[in-house]
Amino acid sequence: MPLEPLPRPRVDDAASTVPPPQDTVAEPSSGSATLHIAGYEILGELGRGGMGVVYRARQLSLERIVALKVLVAGPHANAGLLARFRAEAEAVAKLQHPNIVQVYEVGATQGCPYLSLEFVAGGSLADKLQRNPFAFRDAATLLHTLALAVQAAHDAGVVHRDLKPANILLTPDGLPKIADFGLAKQLTGSQAVTQTGDIMGTPAYMAPEQASGVTKNVGPTCDIYALGAMLYELLTGGPPFRGRDPVETVLQVLSQEPIPLRRLAPKTPRDLETICLKCLEKQPAKRYATAQALADDLSRWSEGRPIQARPTSLSEKAWKWARRRPAAAALVAVSLLSLATFIAYGVWKNRQLNQALQTTIEAHDRAEGNLRRAIDAAARRITRANDSTANPLLEELTFMEQIRAQAGETPDVQNERALAAGWAGYIYSELNDSAAAEKAFGESIAGFTNLVRQFPEDPTYRRDQANFIARYGAFLARSGDNEGAKREYERALAMLEDLLAKNLQDVEVRILVGAESNDLASIVGQLGGDSEPAYRRALAVREKLVADFPDDRDYRFDLTLTEMNLSTVKLRQQRNSEAETVLRQCLKELAAYPAKIQSEDTYHRTVAAAHLNLGVALERQNKPADAEIEYAAGGHEFEQLVEAHPQSVPLRTTLIDALHNLSKLQIAKGKYGEAIPTVERELQLYLQLAKEFPDDRQYADSVASHQKALDQLHRAVKGLPPE
Repeated sequence: MPLEPLPRPRVDDAASTVPPPQDTVAEPSSGSATLHIAGYEILGELGRGGMGVVYRARQLSLERIVALKVLVAGPHANAGLLARFRAEAEAVAKLQHPNIVQVYEVGATQGCPYLSLEFVAGGSLADKLQRNPFAFRDAATLLHTLALAVQAAHDAGVVHRDLKPANILLTPDGLPKIADFGLAKQLTGSQAVTQTGDIMGTPAYMAPEQASGVTKNVGPTCDIYALGAMLYELLTGGPPFRGRDPVETVLQVLSQEPIPLRRLAPKTPRDLETICLKCLEKQPAKRYATAQALADDLSRWSEGRPIQARPTSLSEKAWKWARRRPAAAALVAVSLLSLATFIAYGVWKNRQLNQALQTTIEAHDRAEGNLRRAIDAAARRITRANDSTANPLLEELTFMEQIRAQAGETPDVQNERALAAGWAGYIYSELNDSAAAEKAFGESIAGFTNLVRQFPEDPTYRRDQANFIARYGAFLARSGDNEGAKREYERALAMLEDLLAKNLQDVEVRILVGAESNDLASIVGQLGGDSEPAYRRALAVREKLVADFPDDRDYRFDLTLTEMNLSTVKLRQQRNSEAETVLRQCLKELAAYPAKIQSEDTYHRTVAAAHLNLGVALERQNKPADAEIEYAAGGHEFEQLVEAHPQSVPLRTTLIDALHNLSKLQIAKGKYGEAIPTVERELQLYLQLAKEFPDDRQYADSVASHQKALDQLHRAVKGLPPE
């Protein structure tokens, strides 16, 4: 997905906004007043740097404005300067990319080497920053563009080694271009210009291995570090390290960890902070392996998809802290272990120790906002539960209630409490504690409403608010309040559609729009309304997700579910032939899923429903033989589910329905012998339910009627008349 373009910068005088020099040097020996370069008209001086003077000039042959870089000291330059100037010429000449300043000509005049470069009139990123942070999306867009340009340089065998805002020039319409390859390193085919002990670059944007002066360790990941340092400055207004002088800055780069961005800019999205801090890892191997990988994660963030980078865990942070303070670390090691063991036992006593410890580590990481990950992990376990037995849900509830009870009013703590309350409401509803569920859902929605009021520009809080409003709607539907459920689903969808209108590429919002539209359609159908429009909306969103991400099995599976649900509308409208076509296609798609997915309960439920609905469509079209095959296949799928979850009442009653359809068809066709084992299985299930629920007259009556039906079938098989 393309990222949004940067807004057009405000430029008052294009000719005067070339980046200012970083150093002051003596006039080149030729002197600007007497400098003449054949084919160029010198229009004025633009700036000075460590190697040369940059002039604004007109290339006469092509009538274009260029930046003319002339080597300081001219013919008297030492071998090192000449080598660096030559390295820049070689590096830039081999790079052809729209976001890298282009070299037009390399030459020499009066003994002075020069480069004729593309003139970029919009100023530098350093000019634009001036300690003013960028909007989050603008920062991500800019870094995405630069990361792709850096990847192109790396692919060509060139490492820049001095990426910084002053070396990022902007065109008048905001297009960034990387400039000044004076410190560039050729990965192959050329001799190194620097040697071990040289510290080349700008300290605030310099990777630790670069700051140490060990040049053999300086590779592409030093540019990734610099990109991270620039992203840090774009988001917070300053680089990650800034001492009183260059020496102190270098020492900070080598020995300190950057302050987490959310401490300096609390509204920074967590995933964007995670991307930035991954770039700034001290060890090159822990950074993004390539600039392309960084660009890909920035795309994921911009599109609302999960990023690949993971926040630093508490154990890693503790190790980094211990590395800097070894004596103090030794004193607290035992107490930390004891605390971890205690919490693991108290909260996760039924879990394996490694899972308990990991959850505890995530919970302790709340100060950096990473408890969200622990809550999300628990939520996945909750929603994947296929049977609402008490013990697993109660364990998750204990965890959620501990988070729900925590004190503090920082945005992170408020967010964690609201999330935990929402999931507690979901668990209480699964455990049929309606009063507790109502209270928890109300607390969650109120918490997110408050966060949305505080941070109206952060889509995450509004997205979570809509999510739990929809889950509250599901709770109301489960409680029999379909009108209330419809109201809450429509409320949630209105919020989500508003978010989607602001960012059509937000994948998380698109997923929720699809899910809530699907659920709303079901509620509307139960109320006797027309559910097809809501199903069509879900279908449109999910079709677009599949088109955008064709390899994502989850999106394809969701699309299949919606198609199946839409087929039920066709069945209600007696459009049986259309329903048959859709359901056969759904079963074909489901059969293509890998074994891992085919082993999951959700898959079996879906396949079973498809077979049973297809059986209905076929029976209505007077195709009893085909319908019988589908009913039998659906029953087989449900048998596997009941075997896995023998205490689940909904699964057993649905299996009874499937068996009833099959036995009815078998009896109608006179296949009494085949109907007997089908009815016997129905009777067995009813006997279990009648024993578990002795006060439920329906189960007892069903036992009696099925015993009578079996007697009649046995008489029919023997050729005896019914009694």
